[in-house]
Amino acid sequence: MRALAAVAVGALITAIAVVLIVNPTDGGFPECPYRKLNIKCTSCGATRAVYYFFTLQFGKAFYYHAYFTLTSPLVAYYIVAIFVNAFACKRVLPVWWQVAFGYVLGLVAFTVLRNFTDVIY
Repeated sequence: MRALAAVAVGALITAIAVVLIVNPTDGGFPECPYRKLNIKCTSCGATRAVYYFFTLQFGKAFYYHAYFTLTSPLVAYYIVAIFVNAFACKRVLPVWWQVAFGYVLGLVAFTVLRNFTDVIY
């Protein structure tokens, strides 16, 4: 479990580094195929939001993916909790599956709202 947690954290750090090095707002990433169908998928705008979030431009991050920006503290807590629990070999920080399930339901609702209303980008 420790090795899996270390690999997951390493992958996350690498992904954030790639997003910061290859600026997604300059066309450094390929266009999402759903955009050609005029559909905003669950992660549509998330790469740009991550870039703006980690460059401390929270307004732009919120514009591109409001759900990611608002729930970043919860996601960060879960990552830290899973990592700490794996290395401590016991449950030090609580991780509730109900909260994770609620997060996924919220993400689905966010995706539906952004596709059927003009309120959310």
